[in-house]
Amino acid sequence: MITLNKKFKILLASVAVLLLCSGGILWAQHKENEEKNELVPVSVRAWDQNGPKVVLLSFFVNRSVGGTTGSYCCVMLPKHWRPGLSIELYWDYTGQSKGSPQPQQTRIEIEEYKPENIGTLNVHFFPDHRVKVIVSRRGFRSPFYPLPKEEWVNIGVDKTLLRNWKENYYGMIMGGFIPDDEDWKWAAQWGLLKEEAMSKGNVTEQAY
Repeated sequence: MITLNKKFKILLASVAVLLLCSGGILWAQHKENEEKNELVPVSVRAWDQNGPKVVLLSFFVNRSVGGTTGSYCCVMLPKHWRPGLSIELYWDYTGQSKGSPQPQQTRIEIEEYKPENIGTLNVHFFPDHRVKVIVSRRGFRSPFYPLPKEEWVNIGVDKTLLRNWKENYYGMIMGGFIPDDEDWKWAAQWGLLKEEAMSKGNVTEQAY
């Protein structure tokens, strides 16, 4: 027969186990939340894609980082993207004479990014005051840069650049560099295919 004293000890042991388990769960949740809320510094880069008639003069992100077109340091971004993540953006154009575009200010959401691809915060300025913000570790002149083909307006990708892309990147693959599937999704719009890259490595102009 289990005595009252033994029952009390069993109860205490059970409570202790529950507390330990709860504490472990809470700690794991705390670490997970801490990681999700981790902030990392990233540089800011402006890309003027307005064309020859309108030229971007200056820009500022969150009222602090920016200047004339170019690259600046730094803004803090969460390591893990979340819906609604945005920046405050101000920009103006050259020649504020009659008929010139007026300075603009807006809050704009940042395109989704993954922790492993976090890099420069790129601000793209398009005609009619349209703006897009992309965070990527890939450079804008890379075929792996996550921008739809139709939005490479006023930058241009000609045959020479495409040929260089194939030679450089396929050559790098032969040297051991393997882009991930997300990279190839964007490269495919330029005709750079993973299967071809893995089989050929380096290609010549005749590949077109």
